[in-house]
Amino acid sequence: MVLDVERPEPGHRPVIGAACRITGSEIEDSIVPPRESIAGVGRIAPSLIGHDVELPSAPRTPRAHRLVLGDHSKVQISS
Repeated sequence: MVLDVERPEPGHRPVIGAACRITGSEIEDSIVPPRESIAGVGRIAPSLIGHDVELPSAPRTPRAHRLVLGDHSKVQISS
């Protein structure tokens, strides 16, 4: 497994696929398939992330969520 973790804070029971690049993020109780890129998003828990996903950090302002969701998606967002 190739894993680049700037802050090595793996949470409880993450399943992380091969060749993932995770920086500045904490993964807990989640499934991340191979070859994903997650950068600077803080804590992710419990989540299931699809294939070929890039999850970069976003600018802090303005405060809004930008979503691109596939069919039959379910998203929970706290405001």
